[in-house]
Amino acid sequence: MAPITARLTRSIAGLALLVAGCSATSATSIHIGPSHLGTQYEPGLTRALVVRWTATFPGPPSYALAADGRVFVTAPREGAAGTALHALDAASGAARWTADLGASPFAAATLDGLRVVVATGDGTLLALDAATGAPRWQVALGGEVSAPPTALGGTVYVEVGDGAGAGTLQARSAATGALVWSRPVPGAGSTPAVAGDTVYVAYRCGVTHALDRSTGAPRWSTDPGCETGTASTPVVDEARGRLVVGDHETGSGRSVAVLSTTTGAVVRTFAPGGTPAVAGDRLLVPNGTELRSYDLATGAERWAFTAAAPWSTAPVVVNGTVFAATETGVIHALRAEDGTELPPGDVGAPVSATAGAGGAPVALSAAQGHLFVPTGDGRLVAYGN
Repeated sequence: MAPITARLTRSIAGLALLVAGCSATSATSIHIGPSHLGTQYEPGLTRALVVRWTATFPGPPSYALAADGRVFVTAPREGAAGTALHALDAASGAARWTADLGASPFAAATLDGLRVVVATGDGTLLALDAATGAPRWQVALGGEVSAPPTALGGTVYVEVGDGAGAGTLQARSAATGALVWSRPVPGAGSTPAVAGDTVYVAYRCGVTHALDRSTGAPRWSTDPGCETGTASTPVVDEARGRLVVGDHETGSGRSVAVLSTTTGAVVRTFAPGGTPAVAGDRLLVPNGTELRSYDLATGAERWAFTAAAPWSTAPVVVNGTVFAATETGVIHALRAEDGTELPPGDVGAPVSATAGAGGAPVALSAAQGHLFVPTGDGRLVAYGN
């Protein structure tokens, strides 16, 4: 991988907007946080949203991270194959700095305090200073990366594939990149979910592993006993002791399954779907053009909404409003309580599931007073009040 280069652009006006216009909330991982619940209480947002700014890139960006007045997003780099990490002013969208990440089309980031940690498809993990883009450290992981990393409490968790359908889950110091522990896993493509003292990964058929955050020691694992399927992003509801995984084999087909975080036992199953969001006692599952809301405690369906085009992102829930994007670029807003449709938005371009061929997954995000929507034509659109 080529050495990291960074260029920094600053403005006094941008700093003034930062102080005046951003909330203290953060989005540190894909699906907003390390547990991947996809929920946010954002005091700077109400349901009446307008476009506040738009940033343009050479190709489709992935998901936005945001904290401390800055927004971070990976996107294809200018004039050559590969990716770059962009830091923007959260209030205005103005460029702060850009770092070249090399030739891999896949690059996905997570935030840990003052560092942005990025995993690239060729198996490099690197950290940059969030304020300046200056490189802090860089390590080779010894395999391929096809899912975003997750950071929490000074440790970065990243899955490393062996190219043959298996790999390792690695925990590394966010301060130095040093290996803390490594454990074999039976798949590739799962973004680790972290909550409490446990890290979770989920694979084909709903094969799920729970490991001790500090040591990597196995807590429990499940294997529904089939050989096909895809990895999923587990979602942890720590307060209720529940873990939600997709593509789970039940014996009569695939489903979204709710497991006990303590034992891995299946508590309840729901109709198949993509990565869900969990907001309080509601489970929100997208599938094709449908979005369904279920009661987590009883399994009862509360409401369903059908869009005109298939969903391309997992839903996010902000202040009791569900936001989700379709492939055609329509941003639907629904009241989480009853599914009532609110005025939708339209970013004027498709919203893809990935940031270009072989790129990182695309997801909506909310923090710093904005809802962030990546588009297939190379823009990041920030909605606000």
